[in-house]
Amino acid sequence: MTMSLQAEAVFNEKLAAQDPSGRLYNEDLAPTHASDRRWNSYQLFSLWMNDAHNAGNYTWAAGLFVGLGMLGFVLLILGVLGLAYGGFSYTKDTTLVKLGPIEISSKEKQAVNVPMWAGIGAIAVGGLLLVLGGKR
Repeated sequence: MTMSLQAEAVFNEKLAAQDPSGRLYNEDLAPTHASDRRWNSYQLFSLWMNDAHNAGNYTWAAGLFVGLGMLGFVLLILGVLGLAYGGFSYTKDTTLVKLGPIEISSKEKQAVNVPMWAGIGAIAVGGLLLVLGGKR
């Protein structure tokens, strides 16, 4: 074990000699010998999470989806749903009276109608994006 540590020290000294200013070399970040590595599964998992799940990777994946016609596909589906259902509804809570700790509220059902021209337009634009997006 002593021999490998000496060889590692020589290796790190050679690396340090390549950077006379000392700005690019750090003992904490220097390569370690395999026998000195004490990594457990949590540390490896953390390294993988840091490498795989970051804004750059998500942006790259989103660019692939948009570039491959994902936007066209989504518009096509939304257009068909808009024509089939004609809109959607949701429930909204409104406060009628509020007197100190006493509060009276009611639930109102709200409806949003999707015009037929919006559904047809979404289908047309989605179809165009799918057809023209594949001919690059």
